[in-house]
Parts: sequence; structure tokens; C-alpha cells
Amino acid sequence: MRASRNIRIAIDASLAALILFCLAFRITQDVFHEWLGLCAAALFIMHNAVNIGWYKGILRGAYKPVRIVNTLLNAALLLAAATVFITGILQARHTLSLGEHFGGMQMRQIHTVSAYWLFILAGLHLGTHWNSVCAFLGICNLKSKTARACARILGAGAAVCGIWAFGQRDMYGKLFLGYSFDFWDMQKPALLFFAQNIAIAALCVYMVKFSAYILRAAGRKFFEKAPRGNP
Repeated sequence: MRASRNIRIAIDASLAALILFCLAFRITQDVFHEWLGLCAAALFIMHNAVNIGWYKGILRGAYKPVRIVNTLLNAALLLAAATVFITGILQARHTLSLGEHFGGMQMRQIHTVSAYWLFILAGLHLGTHWNSVCAFLGICNLKSKTARACARILGAGAAVCGIWAFGQRDMYGKLFLGYSFDFWDMQKPALLFFAQNIAIAALCVYMVKFSAYILRAAGRKFFEKAPRGNP
């Protein structure tokens, strides 16, 4: 299935927004959360459909370290998404009326943990395509050094805020301790919830970019020190 660049961007941007809103379960409440989840599942299927070429080429070509990491990341993301959507559908009480038969604390726990892994993996996945995002937004075409520096500082600042937000949202506990509930103080502004999660996503993007920089630098250093000529 071929799609124009604008359609792809629209699908990806809508899916990213829906993932953020789906995390706001305590703010949106049950009914809206279920509808958002169904829409996110539909967009995720569309995202994979318009990128079917990646699946067709998975057995072609050589697998270098970067490609291996990207493939493993995509596989983990696909597994997390499938787990989130399947457990979400089985728990749906208002839209599909399946929760009465399949709902339960264990199902909810699996759904919650996999949802936060989906969020983190989606942020890392975004980082692998960040150059394309910057090109679409025109950031790569900024001619002013001051504008480029401001963009970098803004991004780095968001990533630093992501470190703080990671602790505030207790993401370690959500990812590894299997929390079944995600509490949010309703006296706090809802905007803060979304700002914290966006900052965590920015941190994921910068983790990918920084890791790629380190690997490239290490590779250059290795080849510079490698002896020339035949062994």
C-alpha cells in the first residue's frame, strides 16, 4: 500500500497524539479511553499498512549492527502494541462489552505495563526517524546559526526535563514493577501531565541520537587506529 508523505505524517502524528491521550486514563475516564484506544489500534494498523515495504524487505540485504538494533526495536514495539490492543479490547466494558467476561486485575496489569512500554518504545522509534521529522518541520533547513542553536537548546532542554519527569511519573515502577493503576492528582493541571510525557518522549529521542553519535564516534576511532595494509 503506497501513501503520500503527507498521509504518512498525518497518520503518525495522529497516532502519537492518541498514545499520549490514552495514557491519560485518569483524566479522560473509561468511555473516552476505550474509544481513543480503538482509534489508536486502527491507526496503528494503518501505519503498518503504509509501511508494508519494511516487512517485505526484512529478509533482504545485510544486517549491520544499526539495522539489527532497529529491527529488534520494531519487533518489540509491535509486540507491545499487540499486547496493549488485545488486552484493551478484552477489557472493554463500554464499547465492546467484553470486560465482563475477560476483565480482571491480571489483565489490567498486563495492559498497563505494556502500555507504558509501548510509550517508551514509540519514543525510541521516533528517535530513529528524527532526521525525517526535522526535515519535514524544516528544522534542517534553518539557515541562521542562532535559529539552529535555539532549536538544539530547546530539544536538549526538553530532554533534561524528561529526566525529571521520568522520576515524577515513576516510570521505572510502571515499566518494571507491574503497577496496575496510574494515579494522577486531579488538582494538578492536565496540561502538566501531557507536558511531562512529552518531555519523556523527548528524552527517548535524545537517547537514540546520543547513542548513535557515540557509536559513530567509536567507529571512527576504531578505524583510525586499525592498521593499514594486509594482515
